[in-house]
Amino acid sequence: MFKEIYYKILKEGLKKQNKDGSMPSGHNGPYLDPETPVRNSSHYLMAFLRAWEISNDDKFLNGAEKCLNYLLYNNPYRNKHTFHHRNKDGKDACNGLIGPAWNIEALFHASVKLDNKTAYDLACELFLLHPFDYELGVWHRVEPDGKVLSIDNTFNHQLWFAASAASAGEENKEVNNRINRFIKKLSDNWNTAQNGRIIHSLLTGKKRKLREGVKRIIKPRYKKEIVLKEIGYQTFNLYAFAMLIDAGFQFSDDVYRRLKKSVNYMQSKEFKKLIYLTKYSFSYNPPGWEIPYIISVFKPEATNDRHYWMNQQLKHSYDSKDKSMSLNTADPHTHNARIYECVRWPDSIFEIKMDK
Repeated sequence: MFKEIYYKILKEGLKKQNKDGSMPSGHNGPYLDPETPVRNSSHYLMAFLRAWEISNDDKFLNGAEKCLNYLLYNNPYRNKHTFHHRNKDGKDACNGLIGPAWNIEALFHASVKLDNKTAYDLACELFLLHPFDYELGVWHRVEPDGKVLSIDNTFNHQLWFAASAASAGEENKEVNNRINRFIKKLSDNWNTAQNGRIIHSLLTGKKRKLREGVKRIIKPRYKKEIVLKEIGYQTFNLYAFAMLIDAGFQFSDDVYRRLKKSVNYMQSKEFKKLIYLTKYSFSYNPPGWEIPYIISVFKPEATNDRHYWMNQQLKHSYDSKDKSMSLNTADPHTHNARIYECVRWPDSIFEIKMDK
């Protein structure tokens, strides 16, 4: 059963946990950006908690609590603002909005599972310190020293930032107001190709849409590269949309129609063919972990799909000798941590028998 593989991977993770509770850091997969431990520690926090829930093994609970304490107390990578995520010349240290999103997501998750108000308060603080443009319905980036940067122009970063706080509940109205405004402006800011493939760039306004369209026409190489990248991020985007729907947020009819088209594209022959050609899929954004959750929200009757993709992910990445997701990836530490995306699966999926 899949849960046995899940336990094995996380038991290996426990062996690698540092004394301060942190987990080994990677370099953001194919981007090769050296990262601090705060990203993977956030991922493992959630993964350990799920393993504890379905196994009742307190070793996993202990690992989760160590990760949480690392994030909450005396963390060397945060002072008063965002966590320091990466060290790469020419790039921000916060890793756009996606860096804080991973921290916020984990803190809200832990606040619920462990009834920890300190985690909840920090998650709200991190979320709300990012200036929100109400007119456009999007967020600015904020560096660890508090410097406010420009709007993050990567769509999945904006989407995941909204989704990371989806479980905040009604207690914090301002968090929910900003998420709802982001959703209301999706019709203007989000675009898909005719086949349902999600466009990678944030497209605020007609000028940005026109500029991106022209760029794809006059630069064939760029178009080829960005299309493969978008295929690699298709399930990552849909997973975040599923998080918002799961939390009860409502979308306009227009956006939901586009969402259904994007899910249908994920199930198409073209997608199944091209996803093996992009470095942003199996070796980084794991469709085998993301699609089962997407299916459970959008098309729960498609049980064959989830089994297929779980097996494909294991065949591509799982080393049964090392008990890790270390095959065919540039960043084994991060790839192991990303098994946390299984935490939102229904219990029944963990009981599925795997081919490998």
